Amino acid sequence: MTVTNTTKLLSEAPYLVKIGVQRGWLSYPKGMAFKADGTPDPVMQDEPEVTEQRHTPDLARKAYDLRDRGLSLNDVATACQVPRGSVVYLITKGHELYLASQRKDIEP
Repeated sequence: MTVTNTTKLLSEAPYLVKIGVQRGWLSYPKGMAFKADGTPDPVMQDEPEVTEQRHTPDLARKAYDLRDRGLSLNDVATACQVPRGSVVYLITKGHELYLASQRKDIEP
C-alpha cells in the first residue's frame, strides 16, 4: 500500500465505520457517548485509579500456608479475600518469606 492510498483510507475511515455500524457489521461499545454530529466521543480517564494494596507480609504467609495445606487457588483467594489473579503472587511472596525465616534459623 502506498502512502497516498494509506492517507486516503485513513481520511475515509470515519465514513467506513459509520457505514459498517449502519449495516450491522460493526458496533460501538455499550454506553458509548456520542458528539452532536453523531461521531463517537471517547471518554478518557484523566486520573489513574489508585486502589488500596492489602498485600501485607502476614497475608502472603497466610496464602502460602493455605496453599501448602492443599487448598486450591480459588479457595486460597476466597480465604484471603483477594482477586484470583493476585493469589499466585501472594503465595510466591509467602514462600519467599518462609524460606527467609528458614535461612535465619540455619545461619549462626
